[in-house]
Amino acid sequence: MQHLLKDEDVSVTLFQGMEGLESLRDAWNGIVSGMPRRHFFHLWEWHYSYLKCLEHGPNDVRFYLLKRGDTPVAVFPLQVTEISLGLLKLKALAFPSHNHVLLCDLICREDALHLPLFLLFSEYLRNQAKSWDVIHLPHLLEDACAIQAINNHPPKKFLLKHEGRCDFMDTT
Repeated sequence: MQHLLKDEDVSVTLFQGMEGLESLRDAWNGIVSGMPRRHFFHLWEWHYSYLKCLEHGPNDVRFYLLKRGDTPVAVFPLQVTEISLGLLKLKALAFPSHNHVLLCDLICREDALHLPLFLLFSEYLRNQAKSWDVIHLPHLLEDACAIQAINNHPPKKFLLKHEGRCDFMDTT
């Protein structure tokens, strides 16, 4: 299902589960090749392994491909989950979560970080019949694509909260 967002000539297409991920392989690898700093958790193979070995409901994981014109520029790997804020239960779109998955991120070309990706993606979601309350993006490094995209075009309502630390070492 493809939806065109006219303001930025950006389209969003939904892919789901293992079959969807497999059909995204070439586009995904093209996006990763346009990233200045890529980590293991950006790689298509990492997400494939996660779906195959760790995810109990692989068909519940959704991959939203954003294209500018004909060029794939970003992938949002998300699944519907529930989070709690105090006594309030919210329906969240979040990065896939598992005890063995300690780092996550948006997959995004460097030249697309200037686009209002989250605003465009939110517009796409609002036009769909599915309900959601919040986009929850845990386990991000300080230089994550998701943080850069949000800082470049902050959504009207968002919370950036630093929690814990990660002893991740860049070996490039």
